[in-house]
Amino acid sequence: MAKKARNEFETLMRTLGVTKKRFGEITGTKGSTIDKYLANPSLLRVKQIYYLTDDESVGKHVSTDELFKMANRSNINNK
Repeated sequence: MAKKARNEFETLMRTLGVTKKRFGEITGTKGSTIDKYLANPSLLRVKQIYYLTDDESVGKHVSTDELFKMANRSNINNK
């Protein structure tokens, strides 16, 4: 059975077919950092958000501004 996504950002990544491995390759992260960023995208660095939108699998479906807004909303929800 598939795991339930923890937030809107993780749902988007799954919908776009971005695996944890691919997320790590795009953002330059490894191991538990990948889980941390998927659970709380407000921890992503600005350059990592740009890396995501530069990637073909993400960038053609979502803009940089949309990812920033998602990260900000997750920050508000985690407080």
